[in-house]
Amino acid sequence: MAKYDSVNIDDISNQGAVVPDGQYNVTYSSYKPLTSKAASLPMVVVTFDVVEGPFEGFEVDDLSVLNAFVDKTGKKRYFAVEKWKVAMAAIGKPFAKGFSFPLDGEAAGKMLAKQLKGLHLAAEVKSEVSKKDQKTYRRLIIKGLAPQSEAETVSEVDFEGEFDGE
Repeated sequence: MAKYDSVNIDDISNQGAVVPDGQYNVTYSSYKPLTSKAASLPMVVVTFDVVEGPFEGFEVDDLSVLNAFVDKTGKKRYFAVEKWKVAMAAIGKPFAKGFSFPLDGEAAGKMLAKQLKGLHLAAEVKSEVSKKDQKTYRRLIIKGLAPQSEAETVSEVDFEGEFDGE
């Protein structure tokens, strides 16, 4: 697993740079619907901005392929939906109801934008080798809401706007 000190961030630029595996505080930035070239499956790439630490300002992309599978009970499920249900549960948000199937990248992107916009998230960037094709894929796993920094809290002001400090 890469660590901060194994990468000289002065030698790389934000454009195209790879954020090393690790824990980050991120915010939602944007989404882009795509279609896979190999299997013509709908996908969505969700982009997050790193908001603190040595990689502040860098982007991390998360790719969700919106393909279906049949579970042990015979019910049709979607990999991306299962992944994002876990992410939403981690941040205390309900997964969007009324999601239409089959999924497409635009609908999935809009739903995720609505749920994630404005939130500071604790996330893990992790590289995994696929058992299927032995390629390394990078994953972004949302672990929960990130703690707010002191600059983002308003603990010294009460509801009337009067100073409440000592």
